[in-house]
Amino acid sequence: MDALSDFEFYKTGAVSTPIPANTAIEPFIEANVPDLWVYYCCGQMVDVSNQFISMPSARNRVIAAQMYKYNIYGFLQWGYNFYYSQLSQYPINPYVINDSESAFSAGDPFKVYPAPNGKPLDSIRYVVFAEAMQDLRAMQLLESLTSRENVMAIIEENSEITFSKFPHCPCYILSVREKINRAVEKALKK
Repeated sequence: MDALSDFEFYKTGAVSTPIPANTAIEPFIEANVPDLWVYYCCGQMVDVSNQFISMPSARNRVIAAQMYKYNIYGFLQWGYNFYYSQLSQYPINPYVINDSESAFSAGDPFKVYPAPNGKPLDSIRYVVFAEAMQDLRAMQLLESLTSRENVMAIIEENSEITFSKFPHCPCYILSVREKINRAVEKALKK
């Protein structure tokens, strides 16, 4: 398993479980690569979901609908708590420097902040991503109670979802989640 976004290189067999960036995932999806994972980090800035500080939360949380649609098995997180300059030359204060001294997009090197008690302090980006994973689990629950087609009808009711095409309105994922919740409730009452 490794981050690997070059489909031709994957075909050599060098890595059994590739983890392509969301900007390069299409050939892997088209080839039905089993147990496919996805990642994003500093290079995924345009037209795709990500968690940079400058991005609205809707671009972060939509990853759930994307992962559900394409049966993505896992997500590779880089930069959970990297509090250093580029190449780890010296430590930085993430409360003051959020880009590893201009090495990455703001927020890319870390999702949590150090707290005085030694436990991580969640960033808004981390909380929103956790909500996305809860959305994904709710979609999977609804599928188990009804059907995959039912869930996809909710997800793509007004707009097709791909890794590079999705509604950027915050109301999209909130509306989807509300419909998923109502459908789960209805299915459980049967």
